[in-house]
Amino acid sequence: MAADQMNKAINQQASKLGFNTLSRFSPGYGDWNITEQPAVLTLAYGQTIGIQVT
Repeated sequence: MAADQMNKAINQQASKLGFNTLSRFSPGYGDWNITEQPAVLTLAYGQTIGIQVT
């Protein structure tokens, strides 16, 4: 899955720079309701690169 590959690459780069990372967490994981996804997208300016929630 692309998200897993990106997460792995970010973790590796962070480690090289001396940073520690936590587990990936996003709407739909655990107790974080997927209905929060539009708010996350707005905060991250996802619409500026064409990301939409349907």
